[in-house]
Amino acid sequence: MDTKKLKRIEDIYHAIADVDPAVRDQFLAENCGDDIELLREVESLLSFSRSAISFLETPPESLAAEMFSGIEDASLIGRKIEQYEIRSLLGKGGMGAVYLAYDTKLDRKVALKFLPREFAEESGRLRRFIREAKSTSALNHPNIITIHEIGESGGIHFIATEYVDGKTLGEYAKDNSLSYRSVLEIAIQIASALDAAHSSGIVHRDIKPDNVMIRPDGFAKILDFGIAKLAEHRTGDIKTDPAGKQDSNLISPSFETSLGLIVGTPNYMSPEQAGGREVGHQTDIFSFGIVFYELLTGRLPFAGDSSLDMISSIVNMKPRPIDELLPDLPIEIVNIVNSALDKDIGRRYQTARKLLDDLKAASHELEFKSRMEGAMYSIEKPNSTKTIFDDQTRENAQAVDSGDPIFTPATRERGKNISTDKGSRFRHDDPGNAEIVSNFAKFVTASPDGLPPNNLSGQFTPFFGRESEVAEVLKLISEPDVKLLTITGVGGTGKTRLSERITQILLPKFRDGVFCVRLASISDPQLVLPIIAQTLGVREEGGRSLLECLITHIGDKEMLILLDNFEHVIDSSKLIAELLEALKFVKFLITSRVRLNLSLEHEFTLHPFEIPDAKELTAIELSKFPSVELFVKTARSVKYGFSLTDENAHSIGEICRRLDGLPLAIELAAARVKLFSPDAILARLENSLDLLTGGARDLPERQQTIRGAIAWSYDLLEPEETELFERLSVFRGGFTLDDAEFVANRESLDPRQIPASDPAASIKAAPMTLDLISSLVDKSLLVQRQQPDGEPQFRMLVVVREFAFEKLQAAGNADKIRRFHAEHYCELSENAAPHLRGSQAVQWLEKLDQEHDNLRAALEWGLENDPQLSLRIAASINKFWTQRG
Repeated sequence: MDTKKLKRIEDIYHAIADVDPAVRDQFLAENCGDDIELLREVESLLSFSRSAISFLETPPESLAAEMFSGIEDASLIGRKIEQYEIRSLLGKGGMGAVYLAYDTKLDRKVALKFLPREFAEESGRLRRFIREAKSTSALNHPNIITIHEIGESGGIHFIATEYVDGKTLGEYAKDNSLSYRSVLEIAIQIASALDAAHSSGIVHRDIKPDNVMIRPDGFAKILDFGIAKLAEHRTGDIKTDPAGKQDSNLISPSFETSLGLIVGTPNYMSPEQAGGREVGHQTDIFSFGIVFYELLTGRLPFAGDSSLDMISSIVNMKPRPIDELLPDLPIEIVNIVNSALDKDIGRRYQTARKLLDDLKAASHELEFKSRMEGAMYSIEKPNSTKTIFDDQTRENAQAVDSGDPIFTPATRERGKNISTDKGSRFRHDDPGNAEIVSNFAKFVTASPDGLPPNNLSGQFTPFFGRESEVAEVLKLISEPDVKLLTITGVGGTGKTRLSERITQILLPKFRDGVFCVRLASISDPQLVLPIIAQTLGVREEGGRSLLECLITHIGDKEMLILLDNFEHVIDSSKLIAELLEALKFVKFLITSRVRLNLSLEHEFTLHPFEIPDAKELTAIELSKFPSVELFVKTARSVKYGFSLTDENAHSIGEICRRLDGLPLAIELAAARVKLFSPDAILARLENSLDLLTGGARDLPERQQTIRGAIAWSYDLLEPEETELFERLSVFRGGFTLDDAEFVANRESLDPRQIPASDPAASIKAAPMTLDLISSLVDKSLLVQRQQPDGEPQFRMLVVVREFAFEKLQAAGNADKIRRFHAEHYCELSENAAPHLRGSQAVQWLEKLDQEHDNLRAALEWGLENDPQLSLRIAASINKFWTQRG
């Protein structure tokens, strides 16, 4: 078609927009005449325009409702799909209907999203969607919603994600008066999430307030990557480096979800998105700019009475300058808004990483200005200035250690001037304070340059009482032949905190970097390799596998890679073995509740804190125990002025003892000081699983309750391990292999064939129990220790035992197994009776003393269920009771 004809079509199309619809046919006839081709082209454009208007003016919720009507007719509320009990409808959005559900397997709330049947029936679409969802789940970022599972049941496809209890960003902004600082904090979280997504080639394409949830603690989560697009680089473009810096635009989608309906929300579209052009990372940055502008001003930067008007405004109009609306807005924020909203892609932020860096710098600048004002005010007051300078110096030292670019050059210069100009008068007033000002000058001019590449967090969580463990791990990992060190331990011992401290200390030692790969949010072992590659900035290319690309990228680099929470992807151990074989100068530090069982593996078991014994100790004596120190520090964080005194020392010591020194359990118990005294907490420890909840909201769900921490390990057990784990919960204190065989396998064994004089007989009768117990030890659910005679003894931590007994009761087996336990210790008592008055009396008294808790448990069960059995126990070991009590 020639240029003249195209111009004619365009003129008629634009002219008819102003014509009364009633006379449009006449208008077309007059202007097109006998030119049938011209008439068809104009009518085609008009038809497309009407469809676009209809779609754009229809709320996504209505479209989703139409798509999901088949599912909703089935009345999902109240039904159970797989392990999910559906409680209520949360809402409808671009991805469809979203329900609140309860995960009965892991005891947690989840959000359940259901896909439309017609969508699932197209294998290509479903395959692309699942691939995309897996990529999103591999992002592993605290500000991106976690995908727990992609599943199917009865033809219904669903996605289970974490449930975010909070408000949308739009609701949050309406309900709160947000300061510039508050808006910056939210913006930094969103930009950080976008940086992680973009580094993996994922473009969200629908960033808006309704797709960001804010928890009550101010933590932001980006939702709904349902229309996300995976992009790839142009051939020859610069690739992503480990720091996430990119110099190229992303185009040409390798695959994308296309519902055929939802392409973004008009109010928050970028010009290229609104114009139907290719979109890349900078589309999200423009949408971010709109959200940022709206949060700061309370209004959208572009206006329109309809969606088409809004799109036209985005494409053609300039927003009102934000510094006209907010004259006192810091220039750093003004510049960020202007760059994010630049219609020219070449002048817009090229990467989310650069946007994130500028937001952080602006936030630190505001913080700096605020503190400087306080410093200038108090510079005349020598007594108060020291605190300000000392606090500031300490904070900066931490920030510099973490590699976080806290201050811009301009800020450092300004602080330098303050420390010299104002400080000279300060020194004149009190020469003894010269060192404070000198340190302050160093603090404002400090530079984090020179640290090896890393992605270590700049957050500093409390860490104490592990000095010897830190020294041991450092010694181990520094050995030339140690390439793989696994830190094992029961959930809640502090494996992650210990490993983070180790990586911070070792950062200067590895010239090519230290990188942390967090695996807690995934359950598919096949995602381990993509997450490691993503963390190191490696992409599949050149027809080679991702593993080959990763090995080539690392080559002879000297690196330390931390893999945190490996236990639930243990099937990927073979991958670690391949990497160890191929990479000469890389060391792996792994935290796991389970050994990897690799030939090159070295294990370091992290035990709970040392606990006080049962005798009375003073506050000063108790304060030397790390478990008590942790309780007191945690209590102070929730109740100002709390302290360890001789009055509460006994209760605090007993709490730590009853919780076996388990750090997570102690922290959760101490957090209750806000409501209860230590005495009251101790009294409530009878139901410790219910008491030990309410952990910090920014922690993973499994660390917010002690039940969640144990459930994480429980869910990894095989069926035979699960059954034995539950049955062993009837023991109190400890048990031997012989004890476990008798009680756990009583149905399959004739008790008369298990003489007390031959402990090995029961092992011969049921050899599998030994392997299962060994596995439970390896999975950190049992603690093993050697008795004086060399025989191993096992025990469960109190909170672990309570969890296991809950499960035993739920399975309906508690009464039966407790009877087996009571009968076993009745037989032990009767076997001991004749020896309590002979030459072996001391040895038997010591054995009964070790079994004191089990004997008492057997007596308690017997008194309620079989009094005759209790009488037999009491009569048999009467001498023991009279001597030992």
